[in-house]
Amino acid sequence: MNEQQLKLFISQAFALANREAKVVAALEPQLLAAMKRVQDLVASLPPPGDLFRERAWRELQPSIFQALAPYNQQFLNQLQTQLAEEAPAMAAEAVKMLEASGASVPAAQVRTAEAIGRGFPGLNVQDSVRVALESRVNNQRVVDLFSVTPDSPVSSWMRTNQDVINKVVARGILEGQSTEDIAKGIISVTTRNGEEYVNTQGATATRRVLAEERAIARTAVQDANRQVNEEVFRANEEQLSGLQWEWVAALDSKTCPTCAPLDGQRWDKRSDAPEWPLHINCRCRVVAVDPEDAADVRAGLQVSPTRDDLPAGREYKTKLKVKGSKLYRVSTDIKGSDGKPPTYADFLAQSNRTTQQMFFGGGNAGSIRAERFQKAVRSGTRPEVALRDLINRDANGVGRFRPVTL
Repeated sequence: MNEQQLKLFISQAFALANREAKVVAALEPQLLAAMKRVQDLVASLPPPGDLFRERAWRELQPSIFQALAPYNQQFLNQLQTQLAEEAPAMAAEAVKMLEASGASVPAAQVRTAEAIGRGFPGLNVQDSVRVALESRVNNQRVVDLFSVTPDSPVSSWMRTNQDVINKVVARGILEGQSTEDIAKGIISVTTRNGEEYVNTQGATATRRVLAEERAIARTAVQDANRQVNEEVFRANEEQLSGLQWEWVAALDSKTCPTCAPLDGQRWDKRSDAPEWPLHINCRCRVVAVDPEDAADVRAGLQVSPTRDDLPAGREYKTKLKVKGSKLYRVSTDIKGSDGKPPTYADFLAQSNRTTQQMFFGGGNAGSIRAERFQKAVRSGTRPEVALRDLINRDANGVGRFRPVTL
């Protein structure tokens, strides 16, 4: 991508994150109400030592699902509403990205839905709703994830919630915890200005459900964005002649081993490039680019437990949570190697040890992989080769770090 496209990629990534945050914020009252109801049900269990305690928990399952049902429906409603409302803005962003590549997008296609075929930009209500309904998470339509029928009143999402709750309760029963303590493991509530909110501190079932909720919202938003971009691509096929398709990943320690090695790769045909999002929480995307046009420098986000270990750059005031640790962060300029545009592998080679360790899985294993990566680069191995050598890919192209053996 060129410099203008990189700036758009960053600004549009923030816009997508804000859309996800809107969904999560709108859902909080319903999540709070559902999990408090679940907590009340758990609090009705017999005390430790009661021979019928496990049976009582099994008998509560229909009531647990009933408590979760309103939250399940509200989640679907919020996703459909937000995605439908945001689709026109996504379309406008897609057009800006195309124009930044050098493609000439006819003004009529920016103004009217009719000029762009089945949708976008300026799309009508029917097209916007279709985007929301067809959005996918892990290759499953969002509408199917939350779907309930008279014959099947429990959705996939409700079963996911119940599984999280059951693990907390089953462990408590096995360990002989008091009913009060087990109930405390369902949800923690905090009060601000007389209003109750979910307290995200502590290992409660609600905190885990919330993490899953955010992942689904993020992935659904990304998939809706993909749909809109694909419509814009199809509507402008003539203007895209001669352009290539580039995979773009965020240059930070949260990027996964599947996406990181793809960063910067280009294909002549859109059909040859991978689909996106590739997985839950994927933030990457495919962008149309001029084959002769690429930025010499990209911004990368490095992290550290202390400010003293951060390189010189544009420091953020707030910390970033990476693999359970809150770390200081700084944005630095990344240059390419061998006269080529910078990629994720170059970012990794130019990053500090903490950033490398976190990318490679964190902990002792991440530290060992980071050392092996550094050693390979110091010995003259190209960063992209050193990166690939530390990753295994399965038949579906999913990347996982190679096991660490001493």
